[in-house]
Amino acid sequence: VETIRRAKDDSNIKGIFLDLSDSNISFTKAAEVRKAMLDFRASGKFITAFSKYYDQKAYYLASVADKIYMHPVGGMDFRGFAAQIPFLKDMLGRLDVNMQIYYAGQFKSATEPFRLDKMSPQNRLQTHEYLDGMYNHFLADISASRNVSVSDLRSMANNYAIQTSEDALRLKLGDAIGYRDEVLGDLRSRLGLGATEKINTVALSDYFESKSDK
Repeated sequence: VETIRRAKDDSNIKGIFLDLSDSNISFTKAAEVRKAMLDFRASGKFITAFSKYYDQKAYYLASVADKIYMHPVGGMDFRGFAAQIPFLKDMLGRLDVNMQIYYAGQFKSATEPFRLDKMSPQNRLQTHEYLDGMYNHFLADISASRNVSVSDLRSMANNYAIQTSEDALRLKLGDAIGYRDEVLGDLRSRLGLGATEKINTVALSDYFESKSDK
């Protein structure tokens, strides 16, 4: 986040190329990075996003870009939020494992996998509450960036309408379809470079280190 803030005011940095093909980021971290990139883009600099396949966290981050590229044989996972909770009580019983469990009051879900075979109403309620809050935030941010209504986004997720790159393009969640070399060609054009000229790039970590003592 600090590096992106520095890059915003650095005349040597013209834009961000966001390659999310191998991203592994939590929604919490993605939200913070996304805020910094929104501020970066407000300066007039560009952000181009590309991925071989967008999971929901990767797309949430990519949605801030002014141009989102979809891989020709890639796709997108856009189907809402859910929680999967394992229950071990029956298995432990078959193994003659006797769990020593202590809890008091309601909404004590940490021990439920060892003492129940399904979610309690209290755990179902609290899980729904935190997922719904996260999901509403997720949809609102994407809606604002992509100019697609929250209700339309919900419908896409509920109907699992986006599976291929063509689906994303048709429903306005993507801007273009292309391989990585085609994306780099577009970047050259945006930078005013010739078709064979090298794009001067710097990795986020290297840029941070180069500026850390200034």
